[in-house]
Amino acid sequence: MATIPASCIFSADLSAIYRRDKTSSFGERRRNPVLKRVAVTTEQTSSNSGTAVTTSGRSFVQEKAQRSSEAEAETSLRRVNVEGDWEESRKSLKDYFDEAKDMIRSDGGPPRWFSPLECGAHSPDSPLLLYLPGIDGVGLGLIMQHQRVGQIFDVWCLHIPVKDRTSFTGLVKLVERTVRSENYRLPNRPIYLVGESLGACLALAVAAQNPDIDLVLILANPATSFSKSQLQPLIPLLQLTPDQ
Repeated sequence: MATIPASCIFSADLSAIYRRDKTSSFGERRRNPVLKRVAVTTEQTSSNSGTAVTTSGRSFVQEKAQRSSEAEAETSLRRVNVEGDWEESRKSLKDYFDEAKDMIRSDGGPPRWFSPLECGAHSPDSPLLLYLPGIDGVGLGLIMQHQRVGQIFDVWCLHIPVKDRTSFTGLVKLVERTVRSENYRLPNRPIYLVGESLGACLALAVAAQNPDIDLVLILANPATSFSKSQLQPLIPLLQLTPDQ
């Protein structure tokens, strides 16, 4: 008798080898009618019926393993195709500069939130992701991940127009109002603050002033140690920059 793999014992569809014989309530062993037909068919080409049943059982297990491997291969291929489609449609650094130029040219007004079109639709219970940009203020720092991130989050990006002169404190209050408003509207929805450089400092300030709200902070290059930065010698050059 062939050795029974553990996977066959715990599988919902038990293997043919494991179900080869059954025992009746009177203690008599009886042949499984399904396997009996298999044995009869095989015995026509083999003189040893025991060998025939075992061979049939092994063939059944092998076919099942082969079907399982084919299913896994198909799933992997489908995943690769999805990844490939995403890679092809994902925006590049060139797209960032092109869209940033368009936003700057048509700029005006106070700081505001926008949701990128590439993020697509989201479910009502999707967690909220607030992206806080660096000193450029454009708000397109996640452009290469908009499609993928949009599958999970409700994405809002903060845009600070070039000519806007809102202070750091003013920006903190703006983000804080949004956080408090959304937390009041949907108190059980998680809120993620994704801050880059200056935006990371905004996220830290908002979190520090709102300890009663459960926030998740994701900080990229937080500008919290500028006093130790090698850019310090360049500060005097800012005096030569036009005020506008």
